[in-house]
Amino acid sequence: HGAFIWIKNDQAFVADISAQTDFAVIPLIDYLLPRTPKNVAIGIYRYKKDFDKDKMLQIFDIFDKQKEKICFDYLFLTNPLIQNPDTYLDTYPFIFCYEFIKLTYEYSLEKSLSLSPYRVNASKVAENLKVNPLLSAIAATVSGVNSTSKHFLLSANNFTQSKDFIPILEIFNIPVDLKNNPN
Repeated sequence: HGAFIWIKNDQAFVADISAQTDFAVIPLIDYLLPRTPKNVAIGIYRYKKDFDKDKMLQIFDIFDKQKEKICFDYLFLTNPLIQNPDTYLDTYPFIFCYEFIKLTYEYSLEKSLSLSPYRVNASKVAENLKVNPLLSAIAATVSGVNSTSKHFLLSANNFTQSKDFIPILEIFNIPVDLKNNPN
């Protein structure tokens, strides 16, 4: 999963698109340290080259103001580049986390963002989310297409292996049940 840290009014928030929230702006501390810990690893990376920060903030602001239009894309289908942020969600409301990162950076950079390769298995996601059988069947079809596609999705490797990002914070915890039973 991936999201952006958004500094808004001198406070750190996370601009997040997920199956649980569709789109949400969450205080960073609540995102990193939820009451019921679910995060077993956290990586914060910063893009080290120049980009148009005003354009990036424009996307965050527009998506926040139009958040009721955003739906998490369970099929992980990639949308075209953002041309006009004000009207983008009228045509392309289905977005997933990697896509949000990619589209925002590409709009801010005015060029393609290259990240190292990783493919998501839509069938596994549908199974873990316990979606209905029709969505599971569609997810299986998408997984089949993704396995032969040149499109890649998001993992920590996208950032750790990229020459364009530098680590700010990396925490990789071992889940308690693995510590007690490594097999």
